[in-house]
Amino acid sequence: IARPSLSLSLSIIELYLSLFAGYRPYYVALRNYLKQEFGDLIVVQEHMDRGITGNFEVVIVNTNTLIHSKRQGKAESARSKQLIVDQIKEALESL
Repeated sequence: IARPSLSLSLSIIELYLSLFAGYRPYYVALRNYLKQEFGDLIVVQEHMDRGITGNFEVVIVNTNTLIHSKRQGKAESARSKQLIVDQIKEALESL
C-alpha cells in the first residue's frame, strides 16, 4: 500500500537578538513556545547582532515579513505570543 506523500513547506522563523541587551531569556522562552505550538512546521534560527543593538525581531524568512519587533514588547504576555502565533499560522496557510 503506497502512502500519499505530503508536500509541506517549512516556514523558517528567524529571531534576531542581541545578547548584550539581555534579550536571550526572551528569545529562549519564545523559541520554546513556538516549537511547542508548531513542532516541525517551523525552523527557528538564532542570529546574534554584532555589538549592542538591542534587536529582538521575529521574521518569516519565506516572505521576508517582520511579525514582531521589540518595539511591540518582549513577547512575554500571552496576547503578544498569540499575535505572533496567528501571523505564523496565516503564513503557513498561504504556502
